[in-house]
Amino acid sequence: EFTRNLIMIYAGSENIHLARNYLHDIPPTTDGESFLTHLWPARWMKPRIRMTGPTTGRIIDPEGEVAHECLEGAFIDVVDGKGIGQLRRVIKRKGDRFTIEKPWLFNPDERSQIAFSAPPPFLNMTLIDNRLSESPINIILYGYTHDVVIDGNRVSDGPGITLWSLRIEAAQKVWGGLAYTSIVNNRIARDWTTVAGEEDSTTPFGISFIGSNYRGVTDGYDILGLVVRNNRMANNSGLRLKLTFPSGVEGVPWRVRDYGMVVERNHYEDSYIGMALEKNARVVVRNNTSHNVVLPVKWVDPDEWWRLPI
Repeated sequence: EFTRNLIMIYAGSENIHLARNYLHDIPPTTDGESFLTHLWPARWMKPRIRMTGPTTGRIIDPEGEVAHECLEGAFIDVVDGKGIGQLRRVIKRKGDRFTIEKPWLFNPDERSQIAFSAPPPFLNMTLIDNRLSESPINIILYGYTHDVVIDGNRVSDGPGITLWSLRIEAAQKVWGGLAYTSIVNNRIARDWTTVAGEEDSTTPFGISFIGSNYRGVTDGYDILGLVVRNNRMANNSGLRLKLTFPSGVEGVPWRVRDYGMVVERNHYEDSYIGMALEKNARVVVRNNTSHNVVLPVKWVDPDEWWRLPI
């Protein structure tokens, strides 16, 4: 009781496994989280790489952006082009030559957009069979994540499971999104932030992509390979996939860069709306069911949505 956060993973992590915990009772008047990740790493994005062997390569950096950076322990993240979504740790750097921990599945080429990133993302993280209830934020991935599974949790009496991407002005281009996140087999009920009704039909919670604030960083992805499958959302809980937001430039919308999502075999029950999805989202929606839901699916026009509060 009387705490702001219960479990907070800060500044990157690898191989976190959180299972069978009961996290609850944070006063709703606070800005508190039951489970929170929090980090966007520095991203050096001007260089390119040329592979010279399975695990060796050269840095092509005409502007010298990483000339004075150690980079050992940093990750090379392929954020666009050939090899997108792959992540490799730099284990050695000498001059413009580097060695990574293991070969690429698909070699990026000199046209691939890469980012040298440090510290590491929230990598290989699982949240399994936890119970999270009665808090201002139940689960929030508020940071750059890669290979995260949220499976079999019971989430209630709060906003549910919320996913973020963020872009902040900085010399290193500080930003990060969601790569290969799977939200499966969870039970979510009793959102306390939304009134059921037509006026709120675009803002249900339960599972939600909730925010991206663009401030001058246009590179890379916000969502890559997001899977929402076999979840049950009931009692004024649903799915919100909002992709257009106000940007750092007043009056200009920013649309999330999304590279593939699947929403399938979810069940929505006893709510005004099941899913609110932005039109033109690159999302596969199939085999979802509902019971006692007025609007099982509502497609929202981006021009309408980006003017609404986050």
